[in-house]
Amino acid sequence: MKHLATLFIIIAAIAGSVRAFASDDNIYIAERNVTCQLSAGGGGRITGARISQEYRLGARRVDGTGLVVAFYDQNSKVDNASCTGGKPQYRAWENGDIFYSGTRACLLPVEVKPGKMSQARVQVSYASPEFLDDILLMSSLYDIDREKITVRIPAESAGRVSVDLYNGTGREKMVRDVDDKGNVTVTLTVDSLKAFRREALMPDPATSIPLLRVNAAFTGLDELYNYLKAKLEPLDTPDAEIASLAASLASEAGSDTLARVDAVARWVRANIRYVAIEHGELAHKPVNATDVLRNRYGDCKGSANLICALLRAMGIDGRRVWIGTRGGVVAPFSANPSLGSANHMIAAACVGDSIVYIDGTVENAPRGFVPSSIAGQECLVENGDSYLLTHVGPPYPAQSVMRQTGLLKVDGNTLCGDIRYELTGGWKCMIETLLGSINAGRRPQAIASFISRGRKSITVETARLLPSPASDSENSVIEATLRDNEAIKAVNSRAKLYVMPRLLQMAQPQTVDARKRTWPIDCDGFMPIESDIIIELPQEYRADGLPKCVAIDNPWFEGRVDYTPEAETSVRCTASLKQRRQSAGANEARAWNEAVKEVEKASNTALILLRTPAE
Repeated sequence: MKHLATLFIIIAAIAGSVRAFASDDNIYIAERNVTCQLSAGGGGRITGARISQEYRLGARRVDGTGLVVAFYDQNSKVDNASCTGGKPQYRAWENGDIFYSGTRACLLPVEVKPGKMSQARVQVSYASPEFLDDILLMSSLYDIDREKITVRIPAESAGRVSVDLYNGTGREKMVRDVDDKGNVTVTLTVDSLKAFRREALMPDPATSIPLLRVNAAFTGLDELYNYLKAKLEPLDTPDAEIASLAASLASEAGSDTLARVDAVARWVRANIRYVAIEHGELAHKPVNATDVLRNRYGDCKGSANLICALLRAMGIDGRRVWIGTRGGVVAPFSANPSLGSANHMIAAACVGDSIVYIDGTVENAPRGFVPSSIAGQECLVENGDSYLLTHVGPPYPAQSVMRQTGLLKVDGNTLCGDIRYELTGGWKCMIETLLGSINAGRRPQAIASFISRGRKSITVETARLLPSPASDSENSVIEATLRDNEAIKAVNSRAKLYVMPRLLQMAQPQTVDARKRTWPIDCDGFMPIESDIIIELPQEYRADGLPKCVAIDNPWFEGRVDYTPEAETSVRCTASLKQRRQSAGANEARAWNEAVKEVEKASNTALILLRTPAE
């Protein structure tokens, strides 16, 4: 689902003719002034807006060319634009061939010289206040010395418009003034904003960097829901194609309601390709369910629409659900009832007193799976003339786990053998989606790369994904034969061997640069792992005792690595690692790194083997 932030004023150049522009400490913005003037109609409703931007740019050392960018689309237009030493350029701005929104960009190349200020101006008008909400404060190209944002609200609309600061630095100053006619002016000022720079493991920039949200369309959830509901098609009477497919799926699933719900989810995920064409009204209006079925493609709204249509054709209460994904929206509906609080649509099956949530865009998901991107998130559920404001439950299964089992042996300086990987939840979705996207001939190589995690020391000799015993199987299984050329370290002419199976390596989190960390750390991509491996000892060696159990116990992770005797000639190594917290603050970066090192140290616990004297 598209939601276009109103003002990404200056952004990192990522496409076409603007790739030459990058973060530049020579060029700076001495002053940036943004004025948002709202227009009111009958009843105080906002009917439009005009945003004017003025920049004064300079150069610290040498001549250069700066860049100012303003976005527009079907709901807005550039009224005028000018800059020192250059002419406006207008370009399409799309992010790939599976998502089309009709977004365009006005590029202003600004010539700058040391000791002299250059200017840029651009004015964009908006006919649809629903799409006017976010004004980003930072630039990803240049430092800003001083910034001022002014929002002017007509007196008759003063009670309808909210202006809120999110992700502030703590240095912003916001003032709300009311003149003698009741007109309201909200002014935000801030000094010394450093250019935005991406950091490892940071959350989505749109949910992290400071922004001013102007909600000029909806005074509450009732108005927002009525706007969204008007975009929905009625699903009470399915057409012949949907009814026929629903009957077929119901027949295969049997009489159990949850089995039927799962059959619908599985069919849509397997047969409807994700393609988003969200230009204009399609940004929030789902494509007709029949068209999605015939085309065999659709975006999140289209797949949700089709799922609900199929459920209702079976007599199951299917409903459309608006939701903001984790890390994808700045504020939930209850905090800010605007289009910016929903970037996704899923479906819901109301079964008795329970709600089963279905994300039609998650490929290869097991039955009942709730991805972490929506688990626990606030959502708005279709409910006739009303709505349900609730939260999606936790992921199911509660954890996505990779379970490793196998038999390894010491062969010279190499640890080798057969490993079986059983993947559930998110692990299953990830590997099967990856393999489904590439040619069958390249899949063994892709599995090998997945297992080795890019480590050159690991050679995967054979690897295959086993056929699932049933279409609704809750796990995927990989069998592989591998060799790790760095798992054995020999000393004293091989009198002593250090054997490190490194069983947590597949889920090893990464450290970050903590010296000047600015942004929080998002570690939501981590998925748990469990291992149970038998290590066969060479005939001429014996274990020199066994390593003590190593416990991993920190704010972000818990787990253990343990060695136990299996027989005279073998040792069992078990290991596990799961997550406690999904994020860390910027001020916790050093503690996060220590937690990661604790995991790495535990994973590298060595089994020591001593060569027995010859008789």
